[in-house]
Amino acid sequence: MKHDEMIEVIQAHKDGKRIQLSGKHASASWFDTDCPGFSFGEYDYRVKPEPRKILKVDCKLAGLVGTTCGNCTGGFCKVVKFLEVIE
Repeated sequence: MKHDEMIEVIQAHKDGKRIQLSGKHASASWFDTDCPGFSFGEYDYRVKPEPRKILKVDCKLAGLVGTTCGNCTGGFCKVVKFLEVIE
């Protein structure tokens, strides 16, 4: 990690944000930590990403995906809500 990245993570921790750590090898997973020791030589750190909320709209009347036809009163359009899973 570069100095600016280290400072950003430490400042985020000071501000109360959740911190995750990962081993230095490429296949390492990210884990939540309540008490990061900030051993930058052994681990990588990041601010825990926030999951995104995604809406998908399907319109059966117009055959459109990702948009509405403007005539959604007949129940032809369906809105599906997704919450991103961050591993």
